[in-house]
Amino acid sequence: MELLWKDLSSETNYPTSPSWHKELLDETESRFEKGLEEAIPWEIAKKKLRNAFK
Repeated sequence: MELLWKDLSSETNYPTSPSWHKELLDETESRFEKGLEEAIPWEIAKKKLRNAFK
């Protein structure tokens, strides 16, 4: 397992994210800074997502 992780973590040929991805992240960050978005624990977020797609 450690050898696999070492191999994966040393990979430098990452795919580039599309520009729309950064735009959405910037919009979310802006809404968060304005108090329009709320950070929630990852476990709660996973439960909400699972319930939304049942």
